[in-house]
Order: sequence, then structure tokens, then C-alpha cells
Amino acid sequence: MSKPGNSQGITSEAPTIYVCLVSFVAAVGGFLFGYDLNVIAGAQIYLKDYFQLNPTELGFTVGSAIIGCMLGPIVGGWTCDSIGRKKSLILASILFGVSAVWTAIAETTVVFNIFRLVGGVGVGLASVASPMYIAELAPARMRGRLVTMNQLAIVIGAMTAIIVAYFIADSFDPSVGWRWMFASELLPIILFLGLLFLVPESPRWLAEKKRYREAQEILTKVGSRQKAEQEINEIKSSSIIAKGRFSELFVPGIRVAILVAF
Repeated sequence: MSKPGNSQGITSEAPTIYVCLVSFVAAVGGFLFGYDLNVIAGAQIYLKDYFQLNPTELGFTVGSAIIGCMLGPIVGGWTCDSIGRKKSLILASILFGVSAVWTAIAETTVVFNIFRLVGGVGVGLASVASPMYIAELAPARMRGRLVTMNQLAIVIGAMTAIIVAYFIADSFDPSVGWRWMFASELLPIILFLGLLFLVPESPRWLAEKKRYREAQEILTKVGSRQKAEQEINEIKSSSIIAKGRFSELFVPGIRVAILVAF
């Protein structure tokens, strides 16, 4: 006869491992965020020589992805609500992939900048979808730590891009080395896209779409049946409450958080 303490330990440990693994997959979106934006740092010297760029052209080429980053959250807010958090991450990975391929084979700065902008949209989309997905899947007791995983992944991605660019610059001819810098992003992109097909959709999004049974099954995997039912009821209740107002940004708790952010 098994001891009650052992069975409880098993049931509490398994959901924790599961939610950590799923959050890790989502955090790869943050890794690509950092990688995509920073790989240009290692390539800019070679881009200047290859395309014969003047300072203004070089500045725009280096910063073109940022324009996409500004558009990404606008697109991301709509896609996350309409097609779901998981599919939004899949869309972001596709945009990353298209950008990586076309910037690697570009023969003109126009083509290069267009597809850097496309990658920037992917960055902006991932910046919305990844932390949202993690926050909605993670149990309350782990939510802060798991969402922080996405921020850590951004920094690791940025650092990795610089390291990879260094070794590529040291190993390839300058005329083609910069192409391999952008193409190198394909490896984590393919990994990310493949893993996304193995993780569930956000339970909150499913519940918002009245797909309560699917949402409850996922919440049960990351917690317990009792907590899953409780959270489903909370989601149902919150959907009845009126939409948030601008004035709510200035209530005591939120006001301090915004001040710290500024």
C-alpha cells in the first residue's frame, strides 16, 4: 500500500515539470526576439561594404527591424484574440523564418530591409504572445518565475547572436559571412516551430471562446481538477465584468508598477 505523501508528491511534481517544459517552449519566442534584433550587430560592417552604404543608409538598414517591432504588437493584439496565443507564436516563427531566408539571400538593400521589417513584425508579435501564453498557462504560484523565463530568453538570444556572429566572421569570407549570420537563425526557428505543435493552446483563450472542456483539461494537467474548475469559474465571471477603463491604470497597485516601468 503506497503512502499518501508519496502519491501527493508524484501528482504535484508531474504538473510542475509539464508547465515548465511548455513555458520553456514559449520562451524560445523570446530567444528569437533577442537573436533576430541583435544579429545585425555582427553583420553591419560587412553590409556596409557589400552594399556600399552611406551612413544614412547604414543607419536605416540596421534599424529597419525596429519599424516592424512597432507594428508587431498591434498585429499581435489582434491575432492573440482572434486565432489564439499558440497560433500567434506559430505565425511569429514563420515570419522569423521568412526573414532569415530572404535577408540571407538578398542582393539589394530594398529586399534586405523589407524582410528585416518582416522579421521585426515577428519580434513584436512574439513579444506579445510569448509572455501572454506563459502567464495564462502557469499556475499562480509559479507565474512570476515562469514569465521571467521569457525575459531571460531574450537576453540569452541577444548574447548568442553576438557569439555566433563572431565565430562566423572568423570562419567565413566577409562577402558571404554576413549571409550565414542571418541564416543561422533558421536552426532555433525550426526547433521552435516543431515544438509549438506539441504544446496546448492557452486555456484562457479556449475558455474565452466557450471551449470550456478543452480549457479545463489543460488546466488540470498544470494543476489539479479542483483548481481547474475554480479557474474556469473565475474566467466565466470575469467575462461578465465590463471592459477595463483608462482610469484603472492609476489605482494604487497598478500606479506604482507603471511608475517603476517608466
